[in-house]
Amino acid sequence: MLSRRSSKNINCRRQQLRQRQQNRLARFERLEDRRLLTTYTGTGGAIADNSTTDFTNIVPDSVVIGDVNVTLDITHKRGQDLDVFLVAPDGTRVELFTDVGGNGDNFSGTTLDDAASGSIAAGAALFAGSYRPEGSLNEFDGKDSQGVWKLEVTDDKRRESGTLNSWSIEVTSAGPPTISIDDVTITEGDTAIQFIDVFVTPESGGLRNSRGIEYGPDGNLYVSGQNDFTEPVRVGFVNRYDGETGAFIDVFSSGPLMTGAKDVEFGPDGNLYVTNNVESEVFRIDATTGAFEVFVPTGSGGLDTPRQLIFGPDGNADGTEDLYVVSAKTDSILRYDGMTGTFLGAFVTAGSGGLNEPTAITFGPDGSFYVASGAHEDFFNSILRYDASGNFRVQALTFGA
Repeated sequence: MLSRRSSKNINCRRQQLRQRQQNRLARFERLEDRRLLTTYTGTGGAIADNSTTDFTNIVPDSVVIGDVNVTLDITHKRGQDLDVFLVAPDGTRVELFTDVGGNGDNFSGTTLDDAASGSIAAGAALFAGSYRPEGSLNEFDGKDSQGVWKLEVTDDKRRESGTLNSWSIEVTSAGPPTISIDDVTITEGDTAIQFIDVFVTPESGGLRNSRGIEYGPDGNLYVSGQNDFTEPVRVGFVNRYDGETGAFIDVFSSGPLMTGAKDVEFGPDGNLYVTNNVESEVFRIDATTGAFEVFVPTGSGGLDTPRQLIFGPDGNADGTEDLYVVSAKTDSILRYDGMTGTFLGAFVTAGSGGLNEPTAITFGPDGSFYVASGAHEDFFNSILRYDASGNFRVQALTFGA
């Protein structure tokens, strides 16, 4: 029978796991609903007295518009002299404001936003902050953003002139941006993809045969390394590096049992989990002390040569995330209880969809499960997709051997 203290610790850990699952699901929901938001700055200049002046803003990106906001800064001694409209590339024209502010001076960082609480018609100069325009910016929704936008500014009274100091439009896409890799190629020497620097210097802290990498909750970088079999005295390890500078901090955890240290992943309890592909087990390392223990025993559920591991959806409905582990030599993905390490079953059964020597796994924002199949060039080099129950759906990508 568990002691009262042990029971309390387990309940606490269940709560931590449940919160981690909620956070992960929320992240997936945000990814699914993510919309591209970009700000484009237009040209400014003098506003002609008793005349209309057009100021342009070129938007190079083509997205379906979900929302448009306008921010402008105008110096003018009589705000009520001005009529300002926004004109889209297709000619759609929306009134931002006409003859507002009485004899007040200037518009200072004024944002026109349909979602603002107050109307600009009821505002007063300097009009700092956000206001609803007199027209509706929703008229741009569903249109293509690409092209030349115009801010049409009319000074309808003589004597006073002014200046458009700056203006910009903020375009939010109607849905997640579409990303295609069908025609992507990377050419040696391509300046569009540039090396930045060496973040962790060669062999810093004894780094050799590095395999797994993960940023921790403390903001530092954790890197695992296998035993160098050319030097039998070396053991597996997890090194810790400064998350901003890459400077070596310490050997976070090490020992003979960690010979095959492979992937690393911080769990919902804040501790670090490491696959050992030599002994076919999973370690749990205390995030505070670096002490480790066996979480998934050798060969549990047929585990053979584990590579990547991730925490994911709760498959056994106990309110906590499960642990998903690549079992390379059995061509399968195995699932374990995220709190106890108990084997729950094969999430992707051996060879499903042609799975062969799997290496890496991830859950996509669409809820599907993606697996890299083919650790070596003589195996199938592809990305396989499975549904939320681990059933094969489609071969998503194939690469040449």
